[in-house]
Amino acid sequence: MLRFFRVFRQRLLAENRFSKYLLYAIGEILLVVFGILIALQVNNWNEARKERIGEQKLITALLEEVASNLDSLASNLNTSRIIADQTGTFLEKSASGELTHVRAARVPSLFGYTGNRTESSVLREILGSDSRALLSDDRYIRQLRKLKRNFDRNDKTLSYVDAYWNGQVLAYLNETGLGAYVAATDAFAQTDREVVITPALISHLGVMHGLQASLIRSREDLESALAETLNLLRQTK
Repeated sequence: MLRFFRVFRQRLLAENRFSKYLLYAIGEILLVVFGILIALQVNNWNEARKERIGEQKLITALLEEVASNLDSLASNLNTSRIIADQTGTFLEKSASGELTHVRAARVPSLFGYTGNRTESSVLREILGSDSRALLSDDRYIRQLRKLKRNFDRNDKTLSYVDAYWNGQVLAYLNETGLGAYVAATDAFAQTDREVVITPALISHLGVMHGLQASLIRSREDLESALAETLNLLRQTK
């Protein structure tokens, strides 16, 4: 093909047909430009296709992570609410004088709370790297940033609960000998030993109950943000 064009061009020059040669040259230039444009368009299409594939992989990974978090958080919240209700009822009865003693084996459970069972590695990887450029819809980034704020708030609230339990509560249980019931072994769990409900016990339980309430609120907000994110990802996937 190239040889044909070269021969044709040489023939036009030999016959001194400059005007036709000029038109041919312009046509050849346009043909080359057109070929380059087609090549660029094909390359752009391939790049766009790769980006769409990358975006779908990210969205799929996010969907799995968010859905898993929602499932574990629902169970987490249910357990947290049960513990909070039990502790709240105990505090109310103690304040009214209805309760003056409590089974020693029950005390550690009143201080109980659930740790985090959430996973945000995909979310944090996207927001902390160039991967976010693969997400074509700006709504994704706005929602993921909102979700991250809720994860951070939940982690921070849990750190307060951890600090108080590992510091104040653990020290109290050790001082009173009630730490023996934390492991809930059969030897201790079955005992009927009762202890007096002291101001120190009520004080520590009151603080833990308040912290537990804050933790529940932060987890409820996180649950809401996760549900919003899941709906958005499912609508646009």
